[in-house]
Amino acid sequence: KADMLLLYTFETSFHETDAAPALSMVTLGISPTRRVKVRVAASALLMDTRTGFIYAALEANEKRQPLTNVWYSGDTADRARRDAEQAAFKGLVSELEKAWPKVLERAKQGA
Repeated sequence: KADMLLLYTFETSFHETDAAPALSMVTLGISPTRRVKVRVAASALLMDTRTGFIYAALEANEKRQPLTNVWYSGDTADRARRDAEQAAFKGLVSELEKAWPKVLERAKQGA
């Protein structure tokens, strides 16, 4: 029986590059030559449950680019993803806080 509903989603992408493949081969992958790029776009809609009126559309973006080696690139990418998604969600909350006074004003007017 909620009056409003917040729908949110994350779109996360990964890209990994090896800056020095020859060095990786010589050091058996121990040298930190891999750059993991993680980008997160978090989007949200705040909508009226009865009418479908969209009170606010919000977005926050984050990226991380840690340096790692062959042996830890998967773990590093996962940590970077979690960190970026958490920061993006905090960004969404911040955007919602900024939009909230206008949302209340529209809700009082009956959307």
